[in-house]
Amino acid sequence: MRSMFWVSILSAALLGGTACKKSAEEKAQAKFEKAQEDVKDQREDLRDEQKDVAKEKKDVRNEQQDVNEEKGDLVKAQSQLAAARVEYRTRLNERLRDNISRARTGPRAAASNSGGGALKSSMGACANRRLFRCAVARSASTS
Repeated sequence: MRSMFWVSILSAALLGGTACKKSAEEKAQAKFEKAQEDVKDQREDLRDEQKDVAKEKKDVRNEQQDVNEEKGDLVKAQSQLAAARVEYRTRLNERLRDNISRARTGPRAAASNSGGGALKSSMGACANRRLFRCAVARSASTS
């Protein structure tokens, strides 16, 4: 029994020792297979990166399109604002002219009827002219 035990241990050691040793050819083949797997993994990573880059380019194009649309909207809004300013200025000038013409004609007619109000009406017309000049000067300075 003892001898059988020692024989089995000796045979296991001999078989195990030779079985664990790889030849140089097997080692080279293992390195080659590992290199192939690394190349395959790198190819997959490269494909994934290319897909990500294509997706990013698409996102950039979409963002640029949105920016261009917003620029168009901004230009449109600016032109509408300029038109509104011109219209406002025109209406304001018309109102001022109407007020001045009313001030010139209205108080004179009232002053000629009352007799002593001519001085008051000329002072009112003078004040209206100053207001008109200030308004025109302001509108000219803002444009």
